[in-house]
Amino acid sequence: MYWINDPTMWAGLFTLIILEIILGIDNLLFITIFVEKLPMPLNNKARITGLFCALVMRIVLLFSFTFIISFTTPIISFAKYNFSARDLLIFFGGCFLLFKASSELNERLRDKEDKINRKSKTAKFWSVVIQIIILDAIFSLDSVITAIGIIDNIHLMIIAIVISIALMIIASKGLIIFVNNHPNIIIICLVFLFMIGIVMITDSLGYEISKSYLYISLGVAIFIEICNELYSLNQSNLFKKKFFYNNNAKYILQILNYERTISNHIYSNSNFNCSTIDIMNLQDYQIVLLLLQFTQRTVNSIMIPINYADSIAMYSSKQQLLSLLKSTNHTNLVIVGDSLSNIPIGIVNIREIIKQYLNKKKIDLYKIIKQPLIFFEKLSLFDALQQFANTNISFAFVIDQLGVIKGILTLSDIINTITTNVVISSKKFDLRYHVKHYNNSMLVNSMMRIEDLKLYIPITIDKIRSYETIGGLLMSRLQKIPVVGDYIIIDNWIFEVFEATTIKLKKILITYKFSDIKNNYY
Repeated sequence: MYWINDPTMWAGLFTLIILEIILGIDNLLFITIFVEKLPMPLNNKARITGLFCALVMRIVLLFSFTFIISFTTPIISFAKYNFSARDLLIFFGGCFLLFKASSELNERLRDKEDKINRKSKTAKFWSVVIQIIILDAIFSLDSVITAIGIIDNIHLMIIAIVISIALMIIASKGLIIFVNNHPNIIIICLVFLFMIGIVMITDSLGYEISKSYLYISLGVAIFIEICNELYSLNQSNLFKKKFFYNNNAKYILQILNYERTISNHIYSNSNFNCSTIDIMNLQDYQIVLLLLQFTQRTVNSIMIPINYADSIAMYSSKQQLLSLLKSTNHTNLVIVGDSLSNIPIGIVNIREIIKQYLNKKKIDLYKIIKQPLIFFEKLSLFDALQQFANTNISFAFVIDQLGVIKGILTLSDIINTITTNVVISSKKFDLRYHVKHYNNSMLVNSMMRIEDLKLYIPITIDKIRSYETIGGLLMSRLQKIPVVGDYIIIDNWIFEVFEATTIKLKKILITYKFSDIKNNYY
């Protein structure tokens, strides 16, 4: 073990390991291509078996190195060429490599139909292993001769060969995965093996060609292939982005063109929702349409009219206040100056009233009243949402151009407009507006907004109007408080009062004009 303290031996060992790996690259490529033809469970087994056979063969040849050296002695002469046993082995090995590389290239460059037929016939395990062993014998010869020429210590030779084979076993699995994921690399490797076969034949004839040229050409070819792969990947991503944007643009254009194309649609019992867009389901369509309309809608399109809000005078009695608390479903009350003027002056959160009541304090609305935000009725929902976000207030009064309070708006109203007002299916209904679908008809709450109704049916409504709900639409057209049975017709749609009291509309039945209302519903 004197070599442990000898730096020259260590230098020779590292040099030999590197050379063994370089000399084993062509062997590794051949094994990678051969085992790729096997089924997946046998793939890994054949790879390890082939490299293990290469290790055993090289160690056996090392122990008989005196016999190996004699392989270089000429034994046959032909014309001006003298052939040793080594030359003959390399010559026939080169011919075998040429045959296998060319046959593999021919197989992979066949027509698609032939490829499918050949893929159905998997190679046999032992036939692949035997071919690997034959190539191992040829490639091991150069490896062993190189080892003998660099180091004269057989132990170091064995260590170098074992380390190089172990590294190749570790690297081979990743190489196989890489080759399988990039089929074009297989073609490059087969061409490389074909060139190695030619070099082996010329070497046996005495014309030595440096393998460094082969390795450089292989590296350049792989570099070019990597560039092509990156280019193809970038082009594929660009195509996907363009396809995505073009599709989205097409969907949005179809949505914007919705009202014009809808007139050609024949409404059937099974498709009341009237969508002519086959590439998008109704839910996706309405979500996109809702978002497109969001920036164009104003606060007066979703506000609650002030006369529908729960309000109470500032100095109401305790009994009046508690009675209102029992009946209300809201979390805030509108406070008015007095019951006669009915002018809103602020809001009170119901929780603050309950706190005063539970603490057995006198209920004083003046102490807990808060000032809401003030929105102009034509303010966009997007701007209103931004103002809510910039303040800690989630309640607002909506005024007209004369400063008269027309309604109230909360942050939750805007959120509900974005999230909850989407039809899920024809069998379900929107809890906010009680939308129910029937044969060619649907029943809606009279408080449903006109803009929200357009998500269900295409109707043309005046842009300048004094109403925002379906109930307001009927009262505006009929110029009275409608009763059950009253109806109007807009764009082939019949709006009929289905349920009402003497002072308030409740349910409206909307039916396509060509349907028989009585037969469909009553």
